[in-house]
Amino acid sequence: MGKCCYCCDHRGKRGFSIFTWRNNQRNMVETLQKYKEIKQTIAFDLVYYANCSFNGCQQNYKPEFIQKGEDASNKYRRDAATLSGFIETLSWLKLFIPNKKKLYEASRALIGLSNSIFDKDSDMKIHMYSDEVRANLKLKR
Repeated sequence: MGKCCYCCDHRGKRGFSIFTWRNNQRNMVETLQKYKEIKQTIAFDLVYYANCSFNGCQQNYKPEFIQKGEDASNKYRRDAATLSGFIETLSWLKLFIPNKKKLYEASRALIGLSNSIFDKDSDMKIHMYSDEVRANLKLKR
């Protein structure tokens, strides 16, 4: 193995930096893919359970409406837990992902959404929490 340049002796260091850069690239891509999966799940759940949240499951005490409300509440809480776990694994190098503060706010809003489904007069709270999740995760309406 020869010198990489004529002015100094850098044997092997260039290979290490390329390896490190490729590892960082792979980690960034994997992190972005994981974030997109979580974001897709949350976007789906916000739309899928919107009829329960905004039409007031709590006002229709039929068993199927109550069950759907419980499902929505549990799913929002699971989404918040998944997002919180993802935040804890983020490295300092994260492109195209909102900052940790916004992700924590989205997670907190999902918990609020979960708690508000069977709350009295919850329509405004549910709408506020859904909008907060959408804004912090940059979801389109």
